Amino acid sequence: MLERWNPTVKAFTVLVCVILLSFEYLVSLNLLVLAVCLLLLVFCSRVSLKKIGVILLPACVAAFGLFVMGLYYAQGGSTQAVDMSSLSAMPYSVRAAMSQNLYTALQLATRLLAYAGLGILFALSTEGDFFIASLLHQCHLPPKFAYGILAAFHLMPGMAREYAQVRTAFAVRGLKMGPLSMKPVFTMLLSCPTPPRPGCCWKSPCPTRWTRRAHRRWPTSWRRR
Repeated sequence: MLERWNPTVKAFTVLVCVILLSFEYLVSLNLLVLAVCLLLLVFCSRVSLKKIGVILLPACVAAFGLFVMGLYYAQGGSTQAVDMSSLSAMPYSVRAAMSQNLYTALQLATRLLAYAGLGILFALSTEGDFFIASLLHQCHLPPKFAYGILAAFHLMPGMAREYAQVRTAFAVRGLKMGPLSMKPVFTMLLSCPTPPRPGCCWKSPCPTRWTRRAHRRWPTSWRRR
């Protein structure tokens, strides 16, 4: 299972793959990286296909936009130019597809999909709490930075719930407000709960989970126990 792999190792592996991929211009390599990421998510993790599709959909839309942009507006493609004078009767879209910009467009689109696949692979198979704990132990991340990251990470869901409750309270009282009104935001900021102290638990079963001593007892193996 990907969830049991060391988060720090996964992060550095994805970073190295992204750097190496930025120096290559092969469409086949980009498609191979995307296929490997999707296969790992499908067969080696507990992520559902629906969730993968929903997250990958914006990347596909952006890749299609890059493909169209590279196909019609790129200058100096990666393949040899083709004489289109004898094909003037064909539609412009067909002639553009046969031009020298086709491979450039495929490079742009597939590279974005490869980057998206690597990002989705890491994001869907890694828990934020264990990633920070791994950085504390193996990368010697200062605890004050880890506590700040965790505070922001755990505060966002509470802020979303508080914002929904404030809007509901305003609607019950008959107060009209638009979708961009700042009144619920100010009320939410005043009543939003503060994050726990560094020595307190982030989850109730473990009162000393994120203390300075607790992170030193993190397992040293490459896999999470």
